[in-house]
This record gives sequence, structure tokens and C-alpha cells, in this order.
Amino acid sequence: MSPRTKAALLALTATIAVAAATVPLSAFRVVTSGGLQLRWPTSRAIVLEMQLGSAPVEEIFDGSTTWHSVGTAAATAWNALADVNFTISTSGTHETGRGNNVNNVFFASTYYGQPFGDAVGITLYDYDADTGIILESDIVFDNARSWKSYRGPLRTASDGARLYDLRRAATHEFGHVLGLGHPDDGGQSVTAIMNSRINEVDTIQQDDIDGLTAVYGPHTVTPDRLVAGSTMRAGQWLTSLNGRYRL
Repeated sequence: MSPRTKAALLALTATIAVAAATVPLSAFRVVTSGGLQLRWPTSRAIVLEMQLGSAPVEEIFDGSTTWHSVGTAAATAWNALADVNFTISTSGTHETGRGNNVNNVFFASTYYGQPFGDAVGITLYDYDADTGIILESDIVFDNARSWKSYRGPLRTASDGARLYDLRRAATHEFGHVLGLGHPDDGGQSVTAIMNSRINEVDTIQQDDIDGLTAVYGPHTVTPDRLVAGSTMRAGQWLTSLNGRYRL
């Protein structure tokens, strides 16, 4: 692929404001640039270099043990929802940087020298400007925030400061990596993890799935068996219904 076709884009970000309750309508949005819809090749496993660290999560609320495990759970929650999959690299040895052909996921005080402002996480894309095919996507989380990992209602510390849920924010940002935008932009009201404002929604919703399948098509592998006419690609797997076996 010619380097001249490569372009960059800063994704819309997850913000820190608390949103009011939403009404479940269908309003998903996809990320576009120059009239092109950004997406990964369907046949490609998206390898994430998870560099969030192995430090224990303090004040554990949801059973997560490390920031790495929080990020991994957030990413793999998108798997098997459509014909695209994340796989996790555990080496963490690649240097972070734009254009290094590595999908880096990490904490930092800036995103490549730029301030976060009100954002708690930033997703960046490099893509083919002729086709919209994503070549690389990095996620950077603001390490100045007070991060925890929990489910349910938003929490605050004893001093009233916000406790940011990394699992919730990461799930949102990985949706951006896949090419999903904010469904609530433009005044729409919908229940979705991809809404621009952090709220009580902490898992992937039907509107998010609808957006994902609109881009990539439905998942072609059933949860526990490979049926006639279906396929498995790199990064996909089958798990038995009792959870004991994996193909």
C-alpha cells in the first residue's frame, strides 16, 4: 500500500460528563472521513498491544485484578458480535507511537504531546485515504484521572471526586477502534455504550451491536459449534456451552 494514501484521524472521545437516562431508539453512527466509512478488513484479526500495566487494581469492585485484565475484558466483549475480532498481545514490548503499525493501548499524561482537555480517553486512527480501511488505531487514557473498575452506577470518592471506570471507558474506546461513532450526537437519544457522555450504561447495548453488524455483518460462527457453510478466521474461537473446552 502506497504511503501517500495514509491519513490520520482523531476519533470523537469519551467525555467526563454524566448523561441523563436515555430512551432506547436505534441511532448508531459510524466514523467517516472524506465520505469514507472507516473499518477494518473483515478477514483481519485486530491485534491490540495492551500496555495498561500489571499493577493491581485498588478497591476492586468487579473482580478485575490488573489494568491489563480490565482492558482485555473490555476489548473481548466486542468479539463474536459481528465478523470482526480483537486479539490481545501480552508482550507489551513495542514502543508507543503513531504510524508504527502497532495498535497501542496505554496510559499517558498527553496523547502524543496533545492535552486531553475534558476527554478521559482518545482513539486515533491511521487509515487508507483511498478506501477507508483502518491500518492502525491507538487508544490513550488520561493517567491524571482517578481510575477504578466497577459495574453499575457511577461512583465518587469520599472527597466527592469522580472515580472513573476504566472498563466502561475502554469498552467505549474499543467501539471507536472498530469504527463506531457517538449515536447521541445531533440530539439523538439512545441507550448505548457508545454515547458521548459517560453514564450508567456499562455494557455493550443492542444499538452498539446494530452499528457493528451494519459495518461488518453478523458473526458467522455460532457460540459452540461450527455449522455447515460457516467459517472461522484468525482470532476467532468456539467455546463449549459448559465453558470447559475451546476450539
